[in-house]
Amino acid sequence: MKTKHFILIIAVLAVGIILLFFFHKHKFSWYPSFKTNDTEPYGCMIFDSIMSSSMKGNYQVLNINPDSILCMKEHQGKTVLCLFEYLEIDPQNILNYTKKGGHVILACDYCNYITSRELGYDYYFMNVNREPVEGKFVDLTYLKDKKYNSKKYTVSECLIQTVINQYDYDDEFEDNIYEEETKKPDHHFKWKDVITALIDGKQMSVMKTTNYGKGKITLLSMPLLLTNYGILENNNSALIMRIFSQNKNMKMVRTSSLNKMVNKNNFRKNDFEQENTSLLEYILSETALKTALYLALLGIALFFFFGIRRKQRIIPVIKPKQNGQLEFIKQIGGLYKRRNASDSIIMKKYTMMADKIMRKVHVDIKDQDNINDSIMAISNYTGLQKESVQKMIYYIDAHLNYKKKEEEKIFERLINEKKNEGKNEEQLRQIAKKQTTTTNNYEMMKIINYMNIIEAKL
Repeated sequence: MKTKHFILIIAVLAVGIILLFFFHKHKFSWYPSFKTNDTEPYGCMIFDSIMSSSMKGNYQVLNINPDSILCMKEHQGKTVLCLFEYLEIDPQNILNYTKKGGHVILACDYCNYITSRELGYDYYFMNVNREPVEGKFVDLTYLKDKKYNSKKYTVSECLIQTVINQYDYDDEFEDNIYEEETKKPDHHFKWKDVITALIDGKQMSVMKTTNYGKGKITLLSMPLLLTNYGILENNNSALIMRIFSQNKNMKMVRTSSLNKMVNKNNFRKNDFEQENTSLLEYILSETALKTALYLALLGIALFFFFGIRRKQRIIPVIKPKQNGQLEFIKQIGGLYKRRNASDSIIMKKYTMMADKIMRKVHVDIKDQDNINDSIMAISNYTGLQKESVQKMIYYIDAHLNYKKKEEEKIFERLINEKKNEGKNEEQLRQIAKKQTTTTNNYEMMKIINYMNIIEAKL
């Protein structure tokens, strides 16, 4: 009797799981992977398939770093497509490659600062939401060239994350990370607009091109246009075909890796092979195999469950491991509290936040001359209201400036006192810091909370 009940339960569970697979709606992932075997909206399975069939063997997808491909002799004179969300590449490799007749297409939302500065262009962020919103579209204008007349297209707003501007060398930060960035590049690029987008009543460039040596460089700030969703949405295939019509029958190589570094003097055979699908990925891509896998896992789980029920044993109580990191944090926090060094915590937290904003948004909040532009850039990047960001940044700066002024007043007073005549400036600075009014706990927590709000959105 018990066996019949057990079989009935297993049958009901199996039927329930099968029905769940049939009626369960697939949740799409809107993360841009740009992988050649990814069927999600922002994968590149359709794009790579179309390019492979239309170019008849002259199109490759290699799992090699872009800098490595540009240095390889067997790929000289080809079109190299760098399709990423963020691209980090050496500008000198681009110049050397195009100078010999190659064509480099940088299709990305933004790239590293050194490359954009060296090539004379910059990115401006327009949209942070990758998921499409119904009714929100942008009109594109493909400008007239030697082959085709000007034509208008319409794409979803989510496909345009950034636009391309000319680099402004006169509006750079005073504190440069690299010494070579203090000088303007020797060469000047004349970028020509290819595609413009009508955003907020203004025509902004989303595709530019320029000639260099025997080849040319093309910038495309709409990498999502070349994904599965970008091709199928609003029939954008005609726009994509026109973009690549300027390829002039050159062989094309698309790089799909930013992490895999290849030694240009010692290439391996596996580095030239296209990325293969693993066994588990293939099983999960097929509905029947995926259902069979889940049923097998469920059967194993039930087997162990009923087996454990029959063989009950005393389970020993294991003491949980002590959290050493928590003890370390308490110890450091107690040390700061005993020394009454809340201002030191605030300064270290402020320095970390400023460095993170510099890496992510490329603005310097320590530059008071351009603080309003920095606040606007942070607001656009994080999605926070401009007034909220302005309130938090001004509040933090006001506190830090007040502490500096107070320390300077105490330092000047100590210099004028006769008893300090034998002490040097460094000693008087240390005394002034100790005599400066310490920030109370409420003020410290309020400032740190403002910093955490901004960092959480970066």
